Amino acid sequence: MESQKRCHNYDQDLINQIREMKLQGLSDSEIAKKLGVARNTVAKWRKICNIEPAPRGKSSTVDVDLLVQLHEKGYADGAIAEMMGISRTLVVKVRKTLGLRPNRRKGERGPGRLRENVPLYQEARRILNDPSTARIIYAATREYLKRVRNDENLTEEEKQRAEAVAWATTIIHPGNILHPSPPAFTSPAEKTNMTHIEYVLKLEHRNDFAGVCGAPSPVLLEAALQIRGAEEEAAALAEYVQYSGYVNTHKTVAEIMAETHLLNKRPEDIAYWHGVWDEQDMKAREWAPVKEGRRIRRCVYRMSEKRITNGKKGKGGGYQNTEARRAYLGAMGY
Repeated sequence: MESQKRCHNYDQDLINQIREMKLQGLSDSEIAKKLGVARNTVAKWRKICNIEPAPRGKSSTVDVDLLVQLHEKGYADGAIAEMMGISRTLVVKVRKTLGLRPNRRKGERGPGRLRENVPLYQEARRILNDPSTARIIYAATREYLKRVRNDENLTEEEKQRAEAVAWATTIIHPGNILHPSPPAFTSPAEKTNMTHIEYVLKLEHRNDFAGVCGAPSPVLLEAALQIRGAEEEAAALAEYVQYSGYVNTHKTVAEIMAETHLLNKRPEDIAYWHGVWDEQDMKAREWAPVKEGRRIRRCVYRMSEKRITNGKKGKGGGYQNTEARRAYLGAMGY
């Protein structure tokens, strides 16, 4: 009777909600989270109003032999938990019971999961700073290059593009913006020749790399994190190397995964940038007023046959050329 009075004195709506959620099989923590109250409050009024707790499910069974086998291969606790479908806490508990040491050095922390709200360039650098994960990605890249070079069905151009993709997997940092000093004299625009065009295009291509970097694909990073520590299985990730490429430094992992197909999580391929540069080259060369390049001077200084009338005065009354005097002193060892 006393419990019923205390039950009626409290908010009956809250008690009814607790009773309905308990019938649905929710725990005290889940009910407290949904109602916005403390867990102790839910447990207290559940006991006062004689509301039976939700039946607990069966405890997870652990295949000890499989756990030991995965541990011997070098998998971390989180990877073992995902592969066995159990919690990481349970894996740690069983491992400690068996007397097994964790597959990491004392005090070492792994890179964790792939963060989708961070630029891919920053996230790839963070993950590759972990030696265990970096060794797996590098081993997969070497296996990919080995397959490409031994494939007789690929042309030389396709092999070169594949090698460029493999280099991107190891992270190619963005370039610096070049700020050339303006010359003392600039020829008129109507006299621009092909040599000037080549200089400008090289400068533009170099500055394009200021916002572009080579990075491994998100699918390769995810796979490497799952088998972190098991280097003997790195060859299985070689097929994911082909999805790497070149991206803008500000693009996040989520943006790259959303812009590409689910089965082809490939950043922008190097062929895309070659297409951009080829289009720039074609437009610039068509615009050039002078279709010829500047001839390279083969000899900057020519000796004159006439008497030298400038430079340093010699003992015999003549004048010695400054360049000749400098060459003479150089030959003497000065």
